[in-house]
Order: sequence, then structure tokens, then C-alpha cells
Amino acid sequence: MSNRPKDFSVTAAVAASDDFAILDGATNGTRKLAAARLTRTLTGTAGQIEVANGDGVAGNPTLSLPTAITGVNSLTSAAGSNLSLRTGTSGLGMDLTSATGAAAFGGPVSVARLKVDSVESANASLVLACWGDSLTSGTGGTPFTAPLQDLLLLPVSNGGVAGETSTQIRTRMVAATDKRGNFTVIWAGRNNYADPTTVKADIAAMVAALTTTRYIVLGVTNASGEPSGNAGYVTIVALNADLAGIYGQKFIDIRSHLVSLWDPNVAQDVTDAGNDVPPSSLRSDSVHLNTAGYIAVAKRIYVAVNASEFPAIIGSDFTIKKSAPTITLANTGAGLGSFALATTAAAGQFRITEVGVADRLVIGKTTGNIGIGTSVPLNRLVVSDTNYRGIEFAVGATETIFGFDRTGSVYLPITLDGLTVTLGGASHPTTVAGNLTVAGTVIHTLSATPASAGAAGVTGTLSWDASYIYICTATNTWKRVAIATW
Repeated sequence: MSNRPKDFSVTAAVAASDDFAILDGATNGTRKLAAARLTRTLTGTAGQIEVANGDGVAGNPTLSLPTAITGVNSLTSAAGSNLSLRTGTSGLGMDLTSATGAAAFGGPVSVARLKVDSVESANASLVLACWGDSLTSGTGGTPFTAPLQDLLLLPVSNGGVAGETSTQIRTRMVAATDKRGNFTVIWAGRNNYADPTTVKADIAAMVAALTTTRYIVLGVTNASGEPSGNAGYVTIVALNADLAGIYGQKFIDIRSHLVSLWDPNVAQDVTDAGNDVPPSSLRSDSVHLNTAGYIAVAKRIYVAVNASEFPAIIGSDFTIKKSAPTITLANTGAGLGSFALATTAAAGQFRITEVGVADRLVIGKTTGNIGIGTSVPLNRLVVSDTNYRGIEFAVGATETIFGFDRTGSVYLPITLDGLTVTLGGASHPTTVAGNLTVAGTVIHTLSATPASAGAAGVTGTLSWDASYIYICTATNTWKRVAIATW
């Protein structure tokens, strides 16, 4: 029995609840194993990870991510790499966070509402639609729509077709009914600027087809062969002037903007600037721009879109750090605009408002002086001007209540119209150091009777009552003249 082999086989099925034993060669007995067999199954979490064949019965378990991941607060990429969310290899997507913490967007972003930091877009769907010819499609370089998309962090569609006239662009744009509500950039007319009437009519038709007031019209650029004084140049400049008059703040004179970017270190740029044409450093040929030129266009559009059309909602203090900063508030709509700093009288404040015709200007400083035309006011309010302009207080457009002016060394009279004016008072008499001429025929003074010939008085003071006219001929010395009717 001691040579009994230890190998064995079990041919009968064993239930999970069955006990079984093996023969122990050393003791010629049996040794009982664990009483019950345990089973385990892999499971996933809804919205986070999916598991197929978790029990392994039909094959190896398979783990995968669901189409929509929910309930996850953050996703972190491996060190030194970007976290990318993308549909396919070239579909919608973006690189969210780089290893240095900078945002690097790698593709168009599809959002129902975009929120960048604390600023949320006013539109539920923000997509820019750009319509034009080869200058929009990007002949000669990367089209301006690509860098514009990177700047705005919004999807930008490119509706540029090379060689098209403003009429052809209008036809395509009006037919694209799905884009009529998008913020729209119109750059048309370069290929038929010689017919400015048609160009203006086509642009007007495109604007009229929009269901939004958010749009920008770009002016026509001139070619290197259309310098200042050239017939084409004259037509283009006049057309742009007309468009500026029609569309106001929604028009960008992109021609003049590009001309202003000439490089003084490039000889041809200097020549181009003298001819008032876009510089060669920004062009790929006589008409089309290069990538640098298209980037310049994108930056100019970005300023208009970001600053004028999408005012930011800032929920905290902010600081502008720039040499000689300028803040411009432009109300391009029909409504009333307002600007306010602080809201209580206790804080130093500067406020201009006109909501329901309320305060138009409030300067609430409790200490310090205010200067207009001077940086060193020595009194509470100082108005200083070297061009002899003065101050006027008026009712309506023409009626002056109080004002004074100066021309050269001649001081014009103060105009008092319909006012009761108190000068000096009893303790601070007013002195006129010069001749005083009253142009009217009636002089009104208040009635006052000196208590006696020795009553307190200042030399030269006149007074009167129903019986006498009194004059103070010396300090505290009065004389009188009787008056009677006739």
C-alpha cells in the first residue's frame, strides 16, 4: 500500500456544496479539503467602466469605457503629456491641460454653453461663420479662421471660396439657413470692387438674412499694384468709407489695419507704407496674405468680437497692468449704457449712470482735489486750460445761467441770468477791484435803515428806506438825504 501512486483523477462532477477527499499515502487515510467552493465575478460601475463576461464562463472578461463617462470629477494625464478628448482621429476634440498647466486646444470644441474661467458666454451656441473669397479660404497661407478659433476657443467655420464675387458669396451665405443665427464675419468685394453699388447691396442682403445682430463686415484690401492715387485705390477707399458709414462699430477697415503693420526694417514694407498698401511682409503675392497676415486679421477680429460683442462678467477684482492703459466703453446699441465704480457713498467712487435718468456723474472722494486740464489741482475743483476755454452752467441748449470765459488777457463778464446771488455775506464783504458798470436801467438793493448817524458802517455803503437815502461817508459815520414823490 505504501507504493500507491499519489496521482488521481476525478471523473464525476462535483457540486459547489459537495465535500471531497483524497487518499493520503502516509497514513492510508483521507484528508478533507475546504468544505465549499467560492466563485467571484468582475463587475463595473455605471457610467465609468463596463465589463463583459465578468464571470469568465464564456471566455476572458473584457473591460472598456462607456460612450459617456459620468460621475468623474477629474481626469489626469500621464506626466509630461496632454489630456486629449477626441472623436476619431480628426474630429471634434481638444487638448485640455499640458504638463506646464497651459491650455492647448487642438481642435474645434462643440459645446452647449462655453465657460472660460468665470466668464460665461451669452449665447447657448457660439459658432462663428466666416464668409468670403480666397482671402477667407486662406490662399497663400493658413486661413485666418484657424488662429481666430484658437484665440476665441470657439468653433469657427470657413465659408471662403476662391474667385467668388460678393454676389456669389451672398448666394451661398443666404442659402445656408443653419448658420443665419451664428456670429458672422463677412469679407466680400475684393473680386468685384469695381462695382461698389453691387458690393454694398450684396453685403446688405447678407446682413438682412441674419437672425442675429452679432456680425462684422471687413473692408476691401488693395493690391500692391493699386497704390495711393491709383483708380482702383480710390474706388476701394471710397467703398470702405461707405461701408464704415453704414455699419459703424460693426465695420473693420482691415485694409488700413494691415497697412499700419509695416516693418520699418523691411525695405519693401517701407515702400508699401508710402504707397498705402498692405506690406509685403504680410503678403504671399500682390493680393493674398501669408500666414502672418492672416494671423493679423484674426487678431483684429478677435479684438472686435471679444471686446465689443461679448462683454465679460467679472465676479472679482481685476487689475490692468500695462503702460498707459486705456479703457473704452462704447455703446453701439440703442439702449442706455452705464459705467459704475463702487455703489455706496461711503466708498471713494466715480460713477456715470443713466438708467432711468439717474446720476450721470458722481465723484465721491471725501478728501483730495479734482483737476480738469491739470494734474496738480490746488483746490477741490480746478479747471485749467491754455486755450482760453471757460466754464458754463446752462439750462437747455442755449440759456446760460452762469459762465465765464477768457480770450487773451481780456476777461469776459460773468453772466448771471435769473439767479439770486450772495457774494461774501455780512462777515466777508465783497470788493470789486476796478470799475463796475451795470448795463441795466434798474438797480435793486434791499431796504435798510441805519440805527443812528453813528451806527456801524463801512465807507461807501449805500442804504435806503421809505424816507431817506443813506450813505456812509466814513467809518461808522452816516449822512442822509430826504426823498419825496412828485
